[in-house]
Amino acid sequence: MSPWTISLEQTLSLEALSRALLLAPPGSNLSPILLEHVPAILPDCWLEVRLLPDQTLYFQGLNWSPLLDEVWQQLETLSAPYLALQKPPLAFNQVLPGSALLVPIQRVADDQIMGGVFASLADTGREPEAAVPVLQILAAQIAAALHRDEQFARTIATITETHRQEIYEEIYRQTYHSQLEVEYEKLKQELALARAIQLSFLPKTIPYIPGWQLTATLEPARETSGDFYDIIQLPNGHIGLLVADVADKGIGPALYMAVSRTLIRTYALHHDNDPGRVMTLANERLLAETGSDLFVTIFYAILNPATGDLAYCNAGHNPPYLFTTAPGQPAAAPAVPLTGTGIPLGLFDHLPWHNGSAHIAPGATLLLYSDGIVEAQDEDGNFYGAELLQAVVQANRERSAIALENRVMNNLYRFVGDAPQADDITLMILRRDAA
Repeated sequence: MSPWTISLEQTLSLEALSRALLLAPPGSNLSPILLEHVPAILPDCWLEVRLLPDQTLYFQGLNWSPLLDEVWQQLETLSAPYLALQKPPLAFNQVLPGSALLVPIQRVADDQIMGGVFASLADTGREPEAAVPVLQILAAQIAAALHRDEQFARTIATITETHRQEIYEEIYRQTYHSQLEVEYEKLKQELALARAIQLSFLPKTIPYIPGWQLTATLEPARETSGDFYDIIQLPNGHIGLLVADVADKGIGPALYMAVSRTLIRTYALHHDNDPGRVMTLANERLLAETGSDLFVTIFYAILNPATGDLAYCNAGHNPPYLFTTAPGQPAAAPAVPLTGTGIPLGLFDHLPWHNGSAHIAPGATLLLYSDGIVEAQDEDGNFYGAELLQAVVQANRERSAIALENRVMNNLYRFVGDAPQADDITLMILRRDAA
């Protein structure tokens, strides 16, 4: 049987849904947004999106929701990433022949199951499990929108309870001054909400890769960050590693970051052996859809964990360093920089992004970072620099990835001292266990 794939039309429709959910005002009804975009994502399926216990956000096809109560009851105890229903209940099977899938919607804050996406697949000869990635992306987008609404409601409730009397008295005494305070609180609320949404895009856990150690950290300089990173488990069993930095700071770059991250992740699942192609497609969509003067530098690599081979594309980002000398050897070889293979995304159309390649041997370490590390300054204005960063890694090459991360960050903090953090800091360390 032929497998499902994420088609270009589905990719574009997922992008459009992501933007619509991101730009919708907090507290918006999600049903009209889903009604507008979901039919183009899964036109061959009969769907229901439900929040437990019985709130239907969207259905596609006949209103067969009452027939699925027995199916939805299984969702509350589901421990797998999805549930395949090859033999649905009799009453349901009379209406919707064929196989079905149930994918959970998990709360961002604690991964608790709060609902799900049910899809009845037409009998087209395709493997039903191959539709799981599309359904999981749809479920994740809905979860992110619901998380934003929860954060917004919690912020409003806190502000109302804490400052109600204070705001009332201030309005009574001085209307103009109280209006300034309200506007300031609104700005703080918007920034806090934007920060929460950004953090929800970062990987909640670092995947376990046998024979490898992987760690990552991000320290924003302000409420919102222009840096971001991602770890993408690809359909072919490879791992996508991403570190990126959007030019400028604030709400605009934060939105640009969210769109960039969604585009890259979507195209990465569709082109799991070609990082340059992922950059080309993401750049085309950024230029076509955002209409801004922002740009983003990106290092995106695809790791084959079985062989240690690495295919990468460096779109104007700080070159990661590959430390090839294994722990226990007497001398440390110079770090190998993985230099640029193209310009940043969001600047020009119709330009190529080439692929580079490297091999991570047993005992070797790959260090990915943003310019917030090498351009960090102490109180006298001295830069931390790439040389000091490499020296710290070389001096601690015997340590585990997490211990090495702690050494680098502690050394950076000691160097900066009391000087303010001027830029976002992102660090990712990949190390292959010694043979």
